[in-house]
Amino acid sequence: MVMFIFLYIGVVLLFFVILMLLTFGKKGWDYIGIDTVIANINNKFLVGLFVFLPAVVVFLLTIFTRNAPFAQYNWFIAGGIAIVRLITIIVGDRFHMVKIFPWLFMSALSIAVSYIACSAVMAMAPSDLFNNANTIVLIMWFVTVLIIGNLLSEAQFGSLDDNDSYNRNVDRLYRKYQKKFEDVIQQSFKRDLRKRRILFSIMIAEDINRPGIVRLVERMLFPFTHIATTGIMQVTASEYLSNSKSVEIAQEMVNGFYKRQKRKYNDNDYLLVRAIASDYNEGIYPELVVDIFFTLKDLEIKCYKKSIDQSKLT
Repeated sequence: MVMFIFLYIGVVLLFFVILMLLTFGKKGWDYIGIDTVIANINNKFLVGLFVFLPAVVVFLLTIFTRNAPFAQYNWFIAGGIAIVRLITIIVGDRFHMVKIFPWLFMSALSIAVSYIACSAVMAMAPSDLFNNANTIVLIMWFVTVLIIGNLLSEAQFGSLDDNDSYNRNVDRLYRKYQKKFEDVIQQSFKRDLRKRRILFSIMIAEDINRPGIVRLVERMLFPFTHIATTGIMQVTASEYLSNSKSVEIAQEMVNGFYKRQKRKYNDNDYLLVRAIASDYNEGIYPELVVDIFFTLKDLEIKCYKKSIDQSKLT
C-alpha cells in the first residue's frame, strides 16, 4: 500500500513537471498558475484542459497498469492533482484570482470523469481497448489525441520571454501565413506595416491558442453542435469558415478597430495594439498579441539592418 501511495504521488508530481516543461519551459510555473486558477473562465478550451487532462493521465495509466492490483484506484490521481492545484493557489497567494465555486465544480468534475474513464478501462477486455466496443473509451481516445496535439503545438514556442526559440517560431509562422494568405490580404494591410503586424499578431496568437488540430475537430463537430468561432482568425459566424474566409472577414474587423483606436493611441504602439486585440477578442490574451507584435517589429528591424549592411558590402 505504501508503494502505491508513493507511486501516485510520483505520478501527480510528474504530471505538473511535464506540463511545466512541455508548455513554457523554464516559465512553466506561469502555465500551471493559469491551469490552477482558471483566470479566464470564458476560455472553453482552457476549462476543458483543466477538467480532462487529469482524466487523460488516469486513462492512459490505467491502460498500461490494468492488470496491477491498484489499477482500479488510479482515479485517486485526479484527486491528488486537485490537491496540488489547491496548494499552488495557497503558496502563490492567488485566492484573489480564483472563482471558487467554478473551480470546485470543475475539480469535482475532473475527478468524476477520471473515475468513469478508469472504470470503463477496467471493465473491458484488453482486446477491446483499441476499438469501438466502448463509447466512453472511444471518447477518451479522442480527447487524448486532441489534448496531446494541443500541448505539443504549444510546446514548440517555448517561453514567452524574448528568446531565440520563441522568436524563430513567431518568425516562421509570420512568413508562412504571409505567403499562404497573400491573395486575400488587402492592399491597405500591405502598405501599412503597423496594421499588417497587428493582423498577423492576432492570427499567430489565435493559432497558438487554437492550433490546427483543434480547428480540425471544430470543423468535424460544426454540423452537430454550436461552435462559436471558426477559421484561423476565430471569427464568429453562422456557417463554418475556411481559414482564408476568416482572414478576409477579420481584416474588415481589424480595419475598423484600427481606425477607431488610432485616434486615441496613434503615438503609442503598446496601447494601440492592446486596445485592438481587446476589441477583437473581448479582452482574451491581449498581452500575447502585444508580445508577438513587438517580436515581429524587432525581427523586421533586424532584417532591415541586415539588408542595409549587405548593400554596403556590395
